[in-house]
Amino acid sequence: MKKKLLIIFALTISNSIIAHQGNLLASARKDSSSIFIGDMRASEQVQSPGVARKYTITNLKKDLEALDRNNKSSLLADAGNNKDQNLSSEIYATYLSLLDKKYKGDMRLIETDNIRDIFQIDQKSEIKKRHSSVISAQCFSSKNEGQFIKMKDLDGEEIISFPLESFKGNSRYGLVENFHQGFARIKKDQVFGFLNYCGDETIPCQYEKAQPFNDGKALVKKFDWLFVDAYGNESEALENIVDAKILRMGISLARFKNGKQALIDNTYDVSKKPLSEYFDEISTFNNELFRIRIQVQRI
Repeated sequence: MKKKLLIIFALTISNSIIAHQGNLLASARKDSSSIFIGDMRASEQVQSPGVARKYTITNLKKDLEALDRNNKSSLLADAGNNKDQNLSSEIYATYLSLLDKKYKGDMRLIETDNIRDIFQIDQKSEIKKRHSSVISAQCFSSKNEGQFIKMKDLDGEEIISFPLESFKGNSRYGLVENFHQGFARIKKDQVFGFLNYCGDETIPCQYEKAQPFNDGKALVKKFDWLFVDAYGNESEALENIVDAKILRMGISLARFKNGKQALIDNTYDVSKKPLSEYFDEISTFNNELFRIRIQVQRI
């Protein structure tokens, strides 16, 4: 006879990694149509791409200072000294290129460092989030016209973006979600894709299912589940996975072909190894624990 056991356990990775599945998009709320997710109201109109570039650089500079609070970076020190309200596309592109290069270098340093502690895990996660925002914001360097808005994304951070509410009334859209880590998840003509801050469909709508971005990658399903990164590059198919849901800090919950569940990270396409053991069911219990269910044979 089979007996079900309910066990509560802690992850050995880091307490800071564990969170309620609903916490990621805790601020997300659907409107009455259940199509638009998140508060997309504008706090201010941005009248030109030049002004949008100026605002964006200011925000990215704050992000960089927050990450480098113990080692002040001079990378964008002169960015706020440009008194012209409009920032040229050439200067903006230079700033974004420097940021892109810095974040890539920072990630390489952390990945090759032999020390593994909670601070590094948190820092690496923050760098990947900021890097995604930089990749999305690169679009402003090629814009010569258009109106944008200031608003808060799903994490409550102020951003400059295309007004997503302009999609309201368009029957082609079955989902329009506020921005998260630089990209807005949408469902158009029954398939999912992602928009950058300018409203460009940089990751085309082609997926049967899609999860929001999670530290530089999004889980999507075409024929199989796979990762797509902020540049639109797809990974190899994720072996044996039939369903998946993101948590945070690059960690996701996956269900496998054998019916079991386990935790995976954003390197699963290469490692092909889950982070946890396989269980019949995994659910979040609180900010430090998961609840798991296993079935055992009782003789």
